[in-house]
Amino acid sequence: MRLTRGADFPAGRWGLIVVIVGLSACGARALVEDRTGTAGTGAGGGGVAGTSGTAMDAGGPYDASPGQCSTTNAPPGPFSFLSAGNEGSCGVRTDGTLACWGETYFFSLPDPFPGTYTHVSRHGGVCAVQASGALSCWGASDSRLTPVPAGVFAEVAIGESVACARRADGTVACWGGGANVPPGYSFESLTGGAYFFCGLERAAHDIVCWEPRYQGEGVQIKSGPFVAVDTGRFFACGLRTDGSVSCWPASIPPGLGGSDTSGMLSPPPGPFVELSVGEFHGCGRRADGQVDCWGSNSYGQSTPPAGVSFTHVSAGSNHTCGVLPDGNAICWGGSCNPWG
Repeated sequence: MRLTRGADFPAGRWGLIVVIVGLSACGARALVEDRTGTAGTGAGGGGVAGTSGTAMDAGGPYDASPGQCSTTNAPPGPFSFLSAGNEGSCGVRTDGTLACWGETYFFSLPDPFPGTYTHVSRHGGVCAVQASGALSCWGASDSRLTPVPAGVFAEVAIGESVACARRADGTVACWGGGANVPPGYSFESLTGGAYFFCGLERAAHDIVCWEPRYQGEGVQIKSGPFVAVDTGRFFACGLRTDGSVSCWPASIPPGLGGSDTSGMLSPPPGPFVELSVGEFHGCGRRADGQVDCWGSNSYGQSTPPAGVSFTHVSAGSNHTCGVLPDGNAICWGGSCNPWG
């Protein structure tokens, strides 16, 4: 999944909102891997509803200092973009520096990270877009992350066995366990779930979803106009121009199993100005900073802290993170819940 900060928009008018999401698995020590080279390319042109945070002028009574859960130990900001994952998160600060935090079951990540970045995605590893547009991936030993395709990219998304990145011209390159992209589309945003990816098509603002490992299988087209899309493990949601959210189950090849979407397909009424979907839950941010979540709340991930206003939200697997008005990040949920 992926993250990019979205701008607020009036209901019924076009606005650009980039959705944020990251499904990640964390986990033993690995060295940084930053490789460029040849990779596959695509020519393309059960749930319990959560509660809401209450809007405030300030950031609320919580600070961003580390808490008892590593998934919620966000380092100091200010952040412009977050990618919450399974057991950890990453964020791009306003000065372009990158920070990651959370559990390290399968890998650990170096900090500080060299260079500056514009976008990041975390899911069993990390891929980020450098300020130059080049891709860097690290933190996972499997082949789905490296070698990365060469070129200049605007955003990147990591799935269960595939990674994809979008160029500024709207074309998408995928690599790892699959490289198939529906042909003939130009996308203005890209997001990845566990087994499938979705893009917001530029012309009609339709949403196109596909499974990169299987050519022509599982392709879905949802008629727009939409302004944003994000993906969970087995479902996706889109944000329409009027601020309402529509969700649907993913069309994936048989045999993957575990595709129950109970409670995940019924978002609360809008209007929202930002959308983020985690593994089994989703969250929307309203113009006043209030966050409403739906779907699974098994770890408190769908229960934002009360009395807090947010400027950005990112839903992960069993936790959610948000950016406060001062730019610092706080997270809730996880294997333990510091808000409970």
